[in-house]
Amino acid sequence: EPLCPDGQFSEGSTLTCNPCDPACLKCFGPSNHECLGCVDYMFLLKLNETDSYCVSECPVDYYTIVNICSHCDMSCKTCVGGGSKECYSCDLPRYLIDGQCLKFCPTGFYGDNATATCVDMCPLRTYPDEKTKICSPCYKDCTRCVGPFDSNCTACSTGLFLEGYICVKECSKDRFVNPGNASCDYCVDKCVV
Repeated sequence: EPLCPDGQFSEGSTLTCNPCDPACLKCFGPSNHECLGCVDYMFLLKLNETDSYCVSECPVDYYTIVNICSHCDMSCKTCVGGGSKECYSCDLPRYLIDGQCLKFCPTGFYGDNATATCVDMCPLRTYPDEKTKICSPCYKDCTRCVGPFDSNCTACSTGLFLEGYICVKECSKDRFVNPGNASCDYCVDKCVV
């Protein structure tokens, strides 16, 4: 069997060298899925024992090492390496923290569904739900809250004012708008109506 130069393969029956697919530097057949090595700026993607392609970019759930696409750990969405502590991003219901995709965030952290990460402080319009350990949505009028109901607000959307723990368009008669914190504060004397 002849030793063929790069870009060609030996066909055993004819003892001749035949061209590989143009993306393949080394191959075991003429098709684009029979690559053993790739030309510059291409990556070898081995899908199974018989299908190996040369691709310009590795798929999302793979990482690159020495021009070869290697599969991420199954817990990762994207990764920087093949281990379970080398995740770069996660798919819900897993959350990223310290390079790992976990089903539950550690104590003191909550799962942020918007970013699939563990956070120590939930983003605006969500609150840390102690039962589910995730950042759950506030009531629609709240920008900050301590629970899901309209009576759980601690800060309000623009144009609304916080009266107790409820966001209102206008303050009650015994209160006035405090522009400093957009709240309805009690009048010390009589409120001017």
